[in-house]
Amino acid sequence: MTGDTNNIKTVIHSLNERVKELNCLYLVDEILQDYSLPLELLFSKINEIIPQSMQYVDICCSCILYDSQEYISKSFKKTELKLFAQASTSEKIIEVCVYYTKPVKIEHRTIFLPEEQKLLNTLAIKIARYIEYRNLRDTLNNKMSNNLTKTDTFLTENTDTWLRSLSLTDSEIQKITRVKISFRKGETICKQGALTNHIMLLSEGLTKLYLESAQDRSFIFKIIKPHDFIGLSSLYGENRYTFSAAAIIPCSVYLIEKETLKAIFFNNSEFAYKVMTWFSQNFSLILERMSSVTNKQSVGRMADVILYLAKDIFSNNLIEGYISRKDIAELAGISTESAVRILSDLKNDNIISLNRNEIQILNEELLRSISMVG
Repeated sequence: MTGDTNNIKTVIHSLNERVKELNCLYLVDEILQDYSLPLELLFSKINEIIPQSMQYVDICCSCILYDSQEYISKSFKKTELKLFAQASTSEKIIEVCVYYTKPVKIEHRTIFLPEEQKLLNTLAIKIARYIEYRNLRDTLNNKMSNNLTKTDTFLTENTDTWLRSLSLTDSEIQKITRVKISFRKGETICKQGALTNHIMLLSEGLTKLYLESAQDRSFIFKIIKPHDFIGLSSLYGENRYTFSAAAIIPCSVYLIEKETLKAIFFNNSEFAYKVMTWFSQNFSLILERMSSVTNKQSVGRMADVILYLAKDIFSNNLIEGYISRKDIAELAGISTESAVRILSDLKNDNIISLNRNEIQILNEELLRSISMVG
């Protein structure tokens, strides 16, 4: 009977230990559902749980090592009675350790059970995967936030406020903003050669204006942001679009009847003056672009395009990825293959850096020199 009793006690003890280990896993899994918790607090909570899963709870403490930092439980004390497990994230090692703070008198049992080692191995892997996923999640969120912020530079300014700055009255603004149409990324806004009864005002997004040729090639002569007119040259000129326009990112435009805009011009000379000033500046910019394409070699054109996109469109040294290599080639009037090769050469010379589709200017002075030399 004594032997049977001992066997029963051993089995019960073993089961109790497994229950503690399972509870530990459940509780840690619960904590690892929270991706907003500061790591210091997260590790602190886990350190409160781990000692409860060991054989000798009263004399057990734990710590987690990550990124050269040591996160410890209460009453922590390092001793030689240590059990640990390691796992790696994509960049760093995480180590989970438990210590017994006092010597343990054992009979027929090891101080640390094999199941406890398996438990620590599992915890280390779970925490490493959590950190890796959390870092990836933060990176993606930051990227999306940055993209949204940069895209918002093409969305946020209130159109009414901008129109008022052109000396328009409320009733005139109401006439101009009566009809609004949205376009998806890549969708054609107007087609070269099509009849036009309206002038368009870009209120949101980013649009490319380009000339189409019989050889199925295009030349992008301008990229426009809010607030810019599309087709204004047809107001008193030919009743056709002389170019095509397409949305680079989702866009919205106001359709303004030509007769409505003519009437506003006639009655509001200050508005007419400001629009004609804009039109003249726009015409000068297009002539500069044409001159670059006509008189400069491919590398000089590419330098011009990079500076144009960085300074005039994005207002910083980073060109966002939604400007494709094909768009850049068509802005420079060269083939896509040539554009890719020149960008690679500029990268090798540390003038720019390429991160997927993004272009970052590293040496603006040298880039301007290349632009001037042509």
